Parts: sequence; C-alpha cells; structure tokens
Amino acid sequence: MVAPPLAGYEAVYVAMGAALLLSVPALLDADAAAMRAGLWPVVVAVILMCLATLPHAVTPLNWVGVGIVALALLAAGPVGALLHTPRLVTPIMIAALCLAGACLGATAGLLEYFSGAGRSGVGNNPIHYAGIVVILGFSALAGFPSTRNPWRYLFFLGPACAFAAALVSGSRGPMLAAIALTAVTGTILLVWNRKDHRFLLAAGLFALAGGGAIYLAGDGARAISGLYGLISGADAGTAGSDTIRKAMYEAGVLAFLDSPVWGHGYANLMDAATSASPNGDLIARFDHLHNDVADFAVAGGALGIAAYAMLLLAPLMPLRRLGQTPSRPAILLGIVVSLSYLTLGMTNAMIGVLPQTMLFAVLVGAVIVLDMSERDPRALMQRDGAQ
Repeated sequence: MVAPPLAGYEAVYVAMGAALLLSVPALLDADAAAMRAGLWPVVVAVILMCLATLPHAVTPLNWVGVGIVALALLAAGPVGALLHTPRLVTPIMIAALCLAGACLGATAGLLEYFSGAGRSGVGNNPIHYAGIVVILGFSALAGFPSTRNPWRYLFFLGPACAFAAALVSGSRGPMLAAIALTAVTGTILLVWNRKDHRFLLAAGLFALAGGGAIYLAGDGARAISGLYGLISGADAGTAGSDTIRKAMYEAGVLAFLDSPVWGHGYANLMDAATSASPNGDLIARFDHLHNDVADFAVAGGALGIAAYAMLLLAPLMPLRRLGQTPSRPAILLGIVVSLSYLTLGMTNAMIGVLPQTMLFAVLVGAVIVLDMSERDPRALMQRDGAQ
C-alpha cells in the first residue's frame, strides 16, 4: 500500500511473492471460512474467464487473461497474514498505510512537477501514477469512521493527495475518478456524521479549498469536460487523445458484436479490435483498448464482462450485512475500491496492469479482514492469545 506510487513493479513482485506463500495455508485454515466466503466473487470470475478461454485454448497466450483475473485470489495472502496478527488488523493501521502511500506519491509528484519535468509520473505512466494515488488516497478514508479522536481528520489528507496527484499528472481520468469518489464518499460520511458540527465545518472547508485549488490549477474544467470531448469527438479529424479513445471504444463494441459470447481470446484482443474498426489504423499501435469493460468484452465476450462485474463485486461483500452489524470502515473501503477501479477503468486499463491488479488484490484482502475483525474481534483476539 505504501510503495506502489513510487516503485510500482518492485513493490508488486514482493507483494506477489509474499501473498503467494501465505495464500495456501490461509485458504486451508479452518478458521478462515469467512475469508473464503468473501472471495467467492473472484472464484466465479476465474471460472467465467476459463469458460471464455476454452474456445481459444489452442493459443497458450490466451490463458494470460485467466491468470490476470486469478491474481485477485492473492487477496487470501494478506488476509491470512493478518488473521494471525489480529492486533494489527485495525482500520487505523490499514488506513494509515494507504495514507502514507498517497502522501509519498503526491509529494514525489509535486516535487517532480515543480522541478519543471512537465506531467508528473514519478518514473511511471502519469495516468497510472495518478490512478494509484487516487485509489490509496480515498482508501485512507476508511480510518475516519473507526474512531472519534480529533486526529481522524488527518485522513482527509488522503483525498487531498489524490487530487494533487491528478492535477500534477495532467490526467483527466484520475481527476474524474477523484470527483466521483468525492461525491460518493462525501455523501456517505455526511449521512454518518450529519449531527457532528465539527465534521460539517471540516468537510465544508475541505470542499472550498479543494474546489479552489482545482479551479486555480486550470485542470478542473478540462477534467469535467473530458467525457464530453470523448463522447462528442471534440478533436475529430485529428489523432488527438479523445479521437483515439473514441475509436478504441467503437472498435471494442464492433469486435464484441462479432463474438458476443466467447470473445476473441486475450491474445487476439487488439487484432480483433483493429480488424473490426474502420479506424483500425488509429489504434493498431496500442496493446489494449484503454477501457476495462472493452478489454474484457473483446477478450471474453459476455463471459468476460460478467467476470469483470464479479471482480468489482468482491470489495462490496460487506454490504450484504447492512441490516445486521455492518463494519463502517469495511463498507467505506469496499465502496472506494470498487468505484475507483470502475471509474479509472473507464479511461485506462486497470485490471491487467500488474501494480494496479495486485493493489486490487491487497485492498480486497483488507476489506475482508476489516469485515471479519469488526464482526468478531473477540474471537480473533482469543485465537491470537492462544498462539
């Protein structure tokens, strides 16, 4: 959670190795039944991608699509590790790690931006860099409803870092995602804290400061008008980013209609899209369609879309107990993870890019363990004491 904004691939290899070692014993642990229940949407997603891949199995590369989805099963690793150290399984700890990552990412991006380097990426693609900081920044809000200590307002720095990273990266997708996340998380926190005058004052000041910063930076209007430009083809007649993305999305629809059930296979993703599109020359140089739904639709057809939907459902599993004893930190984190990957995946690939995919697995694991520890903290503490 801390390292991805600064060292995405180095961090992901360490996280993958650790999670892989911990996943098998965690899945076999008799006390981890709730964890396995939380992972069932990911299991279904893997099965759906396997079914979609079977007609294309003669090309081994097509199974990479299954492997990408299966990476989310590594959520069992972080959960398994935390099950054995329940005193560390707290919303504050998880949120603090997310906040640390967001702060490091935003600080590095600001330093790079003011050094005259142009769009900040901190050694990464600027869109990917900003997307990761947006995810971590809003995930940090999970610490806010877990305590009444006045220090909890420090978690508001998470969204501030998210907007800062989006601004210095010059990326509309992350900015639009941050705006959507602000609307949703702000509404949730407002409902939960509607009688807290201190919260209302802090939220109002944050909104004014954030809105002013976006306006003065000059990228706010660009972010808000971004989808209009994409849909309307505002730069039609040129090879601008809006026109290229529009061509990608149209190609995705046409390729999906050519094989709506099974898709074309992961290995044939771009070949199928360029062949189906009258603007194939505009998109031929890319290796994906810059949209998660389009990528899954072309690679796996309706089965691929269903697999993607199941992945986005996984972080939302705590919502199924809203009428019982819901864990507010788990609910808030789950909504942030699902919504951030949905919105960021509208303008770029998220599932399939290794750091983002592994971060998804880690955060799904965090949602599950928060839900488990909040519902039955005494049992976990007794287990820890027995060891």
